[in-house]
Amino acid sequence: MGTVKPWWKSGSRSALLLALAASSTLLAPASAQNDGAAKELAKWSQQDLAKAEAFVQKFLEELKGENPERAVAAFDTTAMLDQVFDGIGDAKQRAEMKRAAKTSIGPTLLTSLKSVSSGASKWKRLVVVDGTLRARVRFAGDDGIAIVDLELGQSGDAWAFRDLHNLTLGASMVGEMRTMMVLMSPSLSPGLLSRWFGPETYTATDIDNVGKLVKAFQGGNLEGAKALFEKLPKSLQESSPITAVQMQILAAGSDQDAYVAALEGAAARFPAPKFRMTLVDAHFLRKRWKQAIRCLDEAMQGIERDAMLLMLRSTIELQSGDIATARKTTMEALALEPDSLEVLAGSLDILLAAKDWAAVAKTMRAMEKSDQYDFKGQLDDEVWQEFRQQPEAKPWL
Repeated sequence: MGTVKPWWKSGSRSALLLALAASSTLLAPASAQNDGAAKELAKWSQQDLAKAEAFVQKFLEELKGENPERAVAAFDTTAMLDQVFDGIGDAKQRAEMKRAAKTSIGPTLLTSLKSVSSGASKWKRLVVVDGTLRARVRFAGDDGIAIVDLELGQSGDAWAFRDLHNLTLGASMVGEMRTMMVLMSPSLSPGLLSRWFGPETYTATDIDNVGKLVKAFQGGNLEGAKALFEKLPKSLQESSPITAVQMQILAAGSDQDAYVAALEGAAARFPAPKFRMTLVDAHFLRKRWKQAIRCLDEAMQGIERDAMLLMLRSTIELQSGDIATARKTTMEALALEPDSLEVLAGSLDILLAAKDWAAVAKTMRAMEKSDQYDFKGQLDDEVWQEFRQQPEAKPWL
């Protein structure tokens, strides 16, 4: 295997951002494992769990506040970098790499947090996955739906986050960074490369082309990025981080059919929910309703049956003309989160289309309890025309 100039000595600070360019991890998604039941949570005292919940709530408040950068302080970046560089190089090399990465991880975390936290947040619950305590949170807004597990660790009596698992994408931040560090420092971690990719070895040219590929894409040179991708060995091309970068290259290009075909191939190679949510969007835009629903169902199998994901499913079903199934899915979402304004508001179109006037009226009353909605005298739009003629509409006429 050839040698390349170590990234941590080259003055480059793009390594951590490079890791975030990938939208899934080589590791099995934590969400694919079973959530810890009450007996798993019992490993921690009720006092510790209460402190953990309070810590998460404060973090969410800061993230949505005027200074979201304060939320970064909730992460134990030292522990995260210890995981990223574990087993890579010798002790001196690891120390050098950690020092170089330390300057980037804060801004990288803030960028990642901002990307997933747009829209309304929903604190779901504490779960136990692979023996670790995690806080599950959902963010839903114009940029889509993200369900995130924030991995918790204790240092004395204090809690801190030690990883961020984006379940919707099947991505672990620490896993992504670790994978990219291994790829960028192959001579320092041959055992890890062999375990992840098999007995094949990679030359200095292969690894150099990985960095060039991402830089070409970031610079807008799509054709150059495509050419560099084609030069990589097949096992690298089909690895999770490189596949994710390829998806972004194709998404930015004009050949959307090639993009969808590559997404389908990626979804077939990796376990749910990896790449499924992106594929849902691709199928939806092409009115491939059955395929979109199948991908969404596969994504939920790898995460959980979430009310907002179910509302997305009902929207697709409504667009397909299957109003009865859309109503059934909507009712399941409402049963899961009867007080969620996002779910209630999203359900109105489906319930109106289903002519379930009693459910429409019940939903309107629930929304008005929040003091954010008042439907009195606001039913003039065409969508309300048939409802206005029903006895259930009288309180708002």
